[in-house]
Amino acid sequence: MLILFAFPSYCQFHVDLGGGITINKELGIKNQVTKKTYPNIEIVAGYEVKNFVIQGEMKPAITRTASAPSYFGGAVGFRISNVILTGGYYLSLLSSNDKSLNVLKPGGAIEYCLKLEKKGGIYGKVMYLNSSFVITSGVRINII
Repeated sequence: MLILFAFPSYCQFHVDLGGGITINKELGIKNQVTKKTYPNIEIVAGYEVKNFVIQGEMKPAITRTASAPSYFGGAVGFRISNVILTGGYYLSLLSSNDKSLNVLKPGGAIEYCLKLEKKGGIYGKVMYLNSSFVITSGVRINII
């Protein structure tokens, strides 16, 4: 274990804490598509090696609306300067009673991270998942 920390490496643990909105398209009565907006929070824990990123993500809705989706999953991606492109799979939780509504879906995101110091920065992210857009911004905290 000491050998792993003895040599300089280009890796970084990070935690993102943020909030935003989920814009969800739903099929309503008479096959009409309606857009609903829900507030959400975002908690991300990730690891970056050189330009590759792997992270676990939680995006729960913070509303009492029963049809508000919450997303939990993981993604891998690639950093190009301050932009991170990620793709992964997310569990879309819609109901704790009817488990058939909770499905695993692929999603993709683009994120812009502005470093303010070595220990962190601010970010903005747009993710598309399961006919929903999740738009978040927050604080990135670099660990180690």
